[in-house]
Amino acid sequence: MRVTCDGVRFEKSINRSIPFNKWSKEAGKASGNNENSRSINVLIDTVRNKVYEHYRKLLDIGKPFTVNTLYNSLYSSNTKPKTVIEVFEAHNREMKALVGIDYAVDTHKRYETSLMHLKNYIKWQFKCDDVDINEINHAFVGSFEFYLKTERRIGNNSTVKYLKNFHK
Repeated sequence: MRVTCDGVRFEKSINRSIPFNKWSKEAGKASGNNENSRSINVLIDTVRNKVYEHYRKLLDIGKPFTVNTLYNSLYSSNTKPKTVIEVFEAHNREMKALVGIDYAVDTHKRYETSLMHLKNYIKWQFKCDDVDINEINHAFVGSFEFYLKTERRIGNNSTVKYLKNFHK
């Protein structure tokens, strides 16, 4: 398999071989109708579909597409999916380091309060401690807003500020 993007490419073997005269260069598949040709063609189709699936996934999450991002998406087994609380806590740690430089103490406190409300919402709604960041969509945000206004009895202006913090 060879994947090329902007002149950069990677090659990966599917660990199968076929005689040169049984290969159709135009089709990019094995020619013939024997068992070996059919099994290789099924494998090629499976690998091709997996590459397109990962390509679409990268486009859906808005990650810039490069050969390296595709390769890592396909072959990195040690990548743990990011979670909402994990990302929010990392943001707040960075913000805390910038207190007095770019941010006021009260701004950092507001972000910590937003994080606390988000943690409570996730426990209330999903009965767990954290959710995958890919589960965040318009319905999640709308439900979070509903939670803040009804369950926590927070006014509209404060709710908007907490949602703004969450959006950042």
